[in-house]
Order: sequence, then structure tokens, then C-alpha cells
Amino acid sequence: MRTPITLPGSGVGERRSLVPGVIVTGRYRVESLLGEGGMGRIWLADDLQERRRVALKEMHVPAELSAAKVEELVLLFRHEFFAMKKLQHPSTLKVFDWGMTEAGNRFITMEVVGGNDLSSLVREAPLDTRTLYRVLIQMAQVLAFIHSRLYVHCDIKASNVRITESGAVKLMDFGVMHQLGTPSPGKLKGTLEYLAPEWQRGASIDGRADLYSLGVMAWYLATRKLPFKRASPAVLLADHLTRPAPRPSTICPVDPQLEEIILLLMAKDPRERFQDAGELLEALCQASGEPVPEESLSARASYLHVPEVVGREAELEGLMNGLAEADWGQSRAVLVGGPAGVGKTRLLQEFELQAKLAELPFGRGQCRAEGLSPLAPVAQALRCLVPHTPAELMDRVKAPLARLLSSDVFDGDLHEQLPRDGSDEKTAFFAALSEWTRTLGGRQSFVLCFEDLQWADSASLEALNVLIRALHGTRGMVVGTFRSQELSRLSLAFQTVDEKLTSRVDLEPLSAEHVAKLVELVLPGLDVPEGFVQRLHATTGGNAFFATECLRMLVEAGALKRVGGRWE
Repeated sequence: MRTPITLPGSGVGERRSLVPGVIVTGRYRVESLLGEGGMGRIWLADDLQERRRVALKEMHVPAELSAAKVEELVLLFRHEFFAMKKLQHPSTLKVFDWGMTEAGNRFITMEVVGGNDLSSLVREAPLDTRTLYRVLIQMAQVLAFIHSRLYVHCDIKASNVRITESGAVKLMDFGVMHQLGTPSPGKLKGTLEYLAPEWQRGASIDGRADLYSLGVMAWYLATRKLPFKRASPAVLLADHLTRPAPRPSTICPVDPQLEEIILLLMAKDPRERFQDAGELLEALCQASGEPVPEESLSARASYLHVPEVVGREAELEGLMNGLAEADWGQSRAVLVGGPAGVGKTRLLQEFELQAKLAELPFGRGQCRAEGLSPLAPVAQALRCLVPHTPAELMDRVKAPLARLLSSDVFDGDLHEQLPRDGSDEKTAFFAALSEWTRTLGGRQSFVLCFEDLQWADSASLEALNVLIRALHGTRGMVVGTFRSQELSRLSLAFQTVDEKLTSRVDLEPLSAEHVAKLVELVLPGLDVPEGFVQRLHATTGGNAFFATECLRMLVEAGALKRVGGRWE
């Protein structure tokens, strides 16, 4: 069955918001509305490329807002995506993609999570003591992770915490994240009812501000009331700053040990609170009678996702410079090579993140050793350009490119429809491909990326070379990766390198210093034994994937444990 692609001029662009049935950026088919708020809607959508259901969060800015306010909200939305992309943990929401609808609304796609938020759960009755302890223990664990990544969440509150059907915590809304330890910004962040006093003092903000907000949330979950009523914003802020938190037991019965923990969390002076989430975790376990939990394997493995590129700063800068040159109409294709596991994919992930945050169309085609139709990676990458194609241009190229723009290419039904070598149909196909991409490249910047070219079929490699030649000296940039040991120098992939249209970059193994930084980022706070980094570097040969897998094996074997929010 063919999936239609929404083309420019079909009427979608006139709508201020999405509707069911629309296909966004040629990839996401909107199914139904999941929820909405003042600044946007969340849709259930099908990801046609990855074949999974996602939640699509569409930002919808009211028309009456000033340009400055709109820019501020867009920056917050972009910051939310960036922060969530860096913080992958079982108790944080997993995000996938960032983009823009044809109407100009930004969107984020993320995992679909069931259950209810905590504010909904306590509408009928306060949480029972056992459930509240379980929630707070999980919150302490995820905050320990976030703070170890040098971030403060800044908006911990009941409506931002979701509980799944299995009882797992999911922390939501990362739009106002703050860099750990930096001075307070010029204005307050977060929700006034949950705001730590140090925000008003202009003091340096750290993880203890989140712990204060967690204390307010615990107060609310135990009583169904907030500790300070909002008579006015000024009075509310003054209460947070100077008025001691009342005991929740004045509202309803509360476990005495839990009450003391809540009051300690809400101390006005950060020095009088728990000093980190690990210390809070130990106190919660002692009060509840539960042993300090060893974090689940998936939670420990989340630390193995390195939040920044290590040892590839120069290569990333080179790609970003290439993107800047493309924006000036001087694009040049780049092929990035190296052994398996050396860091090609991680480099491209960071490049993709930066390009998407710059709001550039970014198409990714993934070559595979088996299971894909010819030209499938090309179709995957080019779909991002369909919504940006003027109707008159699409009318000229859609007939020869019809097979490339249908969803059949993803379903393995294309192999019998490919143009024959030397045929007029093949000539028309590549001519249309060249005209389409070169015309768009003359109008706007975009990136087409192809991974694992050592597995690309010959038709895809031919199309790749057509794209590189068509886009050379335009605003469209082509990037490819390949395993250097598995791709012959005589391959079609290097044809445009020989023609001086493509630059080749070969990634070298990480140095011992880079491996040391990798360990520090992956296992923050670990007292690394003497000689450990040198042995890890020697054993893995500086291969980033192998080094990370060695650390993963140590974690899975229990040689490295995370107990009480700390690595041992």
C-alpha cells in the first residue's frame, strides 16, 4: 500500500495547526490529538521511517505575541529538545527529532508514555506513604543523574512527573533547564509555587534548588495542598524567601520521618538541605525501611551515553564550517571514514543535532547489509526535501521520481521497478533528481546524510554521486560515512573524491587523554584506580565503541555499581 506524501500547495500550509491525516516533513503521519495546552498540542503520530508510534509536540504561538516573545519561546522549545537529547535515562522522556511543520510551527517527537501525571493522581486523595516513598526514591535517582550531567531541571512539580502503569516515574518538561553552578539569570525560572529561595537572591543555582522544589512537590502529594497559597505573586515569593514551611501533618496525617525529610528539603538555606540527591536517597531508604537500591541496569547504562563528543571536536568543527560554507552557496561534500566503532555515528549524531537546532532540513539515509530495497537510503534522506519543494518544481520531477517518493521503497517492493542501465528512463530519473536537488540547493540550506556506505547498493551509490555533483557549490550539503576496512578504494563512493568534489576525512583512534575524559563523563565522581585508563586505552586501541562496551561490561558484571547516587 502506498502512503501519500503531503506536497506543498496542498492546503496544509494555510492551517495554523496540524490535523489528523497530515504527513509532516514527509515522515510523520498525524493520527489523533493526545492533549493540548496554551502553547501547543501533542499528537499521536506514526513515524513512517522508523516504523514506530511517537508523540509529536507541536509548538503553537499565539498571533498576538510580540516578535521578541516569540523568539524567546522558540529558544525555550529548542533548549528543551537539546537538553532532553543529552539526558537519556529510564526516568526521563526519550526524544527523537526536531523539525518544523509546513505552517511554520516547530515540533519535537518523543516516546509515547502512558499513565497519569502526579497532579491528576492526587485529585481524589493524597498518595499513600508507601507510594510516595517510591516516587521520591525514583525522583532522587533521576535528579542524581541530571545533576551529574551538570544540569538543574528548574521546574520540578507534580504536573511534570508522570507515573506509568507499572509505577515507573517519567520526568517531563525540560524547557527551563539551567547549567549547574552558573549565576542565576536575570529572571526567575520555573513555577512560583515550587520556586527555591535562592532564585530570588540571585545566588549561584545548583542541584539543591531542585531538591527544594521536590520538597514542595512531596508536601503537595502528601496533603493535596501547596505549602504556600498564592494570594499574589509577591506574597508567594516572600513566603518562599522568609516564611518557614508549615508541617504537612497540620493538614492530614503524615509519616513523621517523611515529614522531617520534606521539611529538610524545604530549608530556606541550601546549606541546611540535603546536599545532593544521593544523600536524599539514603535518607529516604532509611526512613522507609527499604535498602538503598542498586540502580537498574538500564539506569546505570544511561550513564554510558556520553553527552558530548569526545576527541572529535576538530572533525565536528570541520563539518560545522562546511555547513557555514554551504549557507554561502559554496557547499562541498564530505565522506567520513574509519574502522567500526571509531566514532563516526556519534559524530554525525552531534552534527545532526546542531543542524536541526539551526532549523535546517536534515535527511538521513541508513544503508544496511541486507533487508533494504535499492535506493532505499536515498529515498529516506530525500523525503525531508518534499515539504520544501515548490509545486511547480514538484510537477516537473514527480513523474520520473515517483518510485523514489512512494513509501514502497521502505517496504521492499522497489527492486523490480528500477530503471535499466542505459535506458531513457534511467537518464530521466537522474536528470530529475539533479534538477530537483540543485534547484532547492539554490534556494535554501539543507543536509543529506548517508550512513554506512560500505553496504550501499550500486544504484544508491550512483544516485549519491549525482547528488554530490548537482549540489556542489550550492547550499545543499552531502555527508557520508563508511567503514574504511570494508570499502574498496575503487568503489563508486570515491568517484567524486577523485573529481575533487568531495573531501575525505579519516577518524583516528582516541588518545589516552580522550579515553580519560570519556571515563570521567560516563562515570562522574568515580575514584578511578591508578593505571585503569591506560589499560583501557591499550586494550581497546582507542576505539570509542570498544572503550564504552568495556565500561558497560564492568557495569553489567557488577564491578562498577551505582549505590546511593554514587559510583563505587
